[in-house]
Amino acid sequence: VQDRVIVVHKPDEPSIRIASGQIKIVKEDIEYTGLEAQVEMFGAYPGSTESEPYGMLTVKEYLQGGLSGVHITGSVTFGNATGSAGFHIHVGTDPSDPETIGGHFWSPTTQPDPWAGVSIQFVNGVAKVDLVTSELSSGVVQAFSLTGQLAVQDRVIVVHKPDEPSIRIASGQIKIKAQEPSPDTVPSPGVPEPVDDSSTVRLRLSVALAALFLSVL
Repeated sequence: VQDRVIVVHKPDEPSIRIASGQIKIVKEDIEYTGLEAQVEMFGAYPGSTESEPYGMLTVKEYLQGGLSGVHITGSVTFGNATGSAGFHIHVGTDPSDPETIGGHFWSPTTQPDPWAGVSIQFVNGVAKVDLVTSELSSGVVQAFSLTGQLAVQDRVIVVHKPDEPSIRIASGQIKIKAQEPSPDTVPSPGVPEPVDDSSTVRLRLSVALAALFLSVL
């Protein structure tokens, strides 16, 4: 029932619907590690003649119950499309080369494919993405990460055409975000950096002592 809708009807008038809400899994006990990546999707999948999609995604590594995973959020636009579209991480690392993008990424491949059946829902051309890999329902735990075990860094995310799973419409590479420098390490504009003047103080003290010695003589 994940992502399906609960509907409430009007009291004593069952033909009238008065409220609805989506069933969402609560992402409990997730602790983000601080590692984060971005995925940019500009233009159609290489070789595709479909209208050009656009997507911006964020991929965050997390720990949950001692196992790692990645949380993918963002959105993808594709014309005025409505329908369910396949959404998967693939083994390839070059989103411009359809020959090397390959199939879904998981290990060991002797186990069921955790990406089988994973999709996003387009409504009027926009699909919201909110995917936690520990929720993939293959029956086998896949401890994905950004840079460690089952690392997805540099791999390619592929989006398929809504309701036409054999057609790929977009691809983008998972790229680690550059770490922002800490505010404590960046000097404020117009404020000079501190200077270690201990050597200057020692020199002045030595000169003063020498002058005192000569005056006594």
